[in-house]
Amino acid sequence: MNLLDHRSFDGKWKDQLLTWGGTAMTYDACGNMTKKGSTTYTWTQGRKHTGVNNGKSIQYYYGTASNLFAVEIGGKR
Repeated sequence: MNLLDHRSFDGKWKDQLLTWGGTAMTYDACGNMTKKGSTTYTWTQGRKHTGVNNGKSIQYYYGTASNLFAVEIGGKR
């Protein structure tokens, strides 16, 4: 199966892949991916990626200057 033959894109946001080989993807109003299959992604303040959950929780923490300062995987920093 050629995965390039089994994909679809959003009509408004031409760079947003909606499906790929049967896996659905969703996005928030800013264009950030929020779900890909069973994996969820969280965002804050527009484009700051704050987490991923794919059975294991991954959290990202930012400082006051918007720099990434900590990552927590499965509850451990």
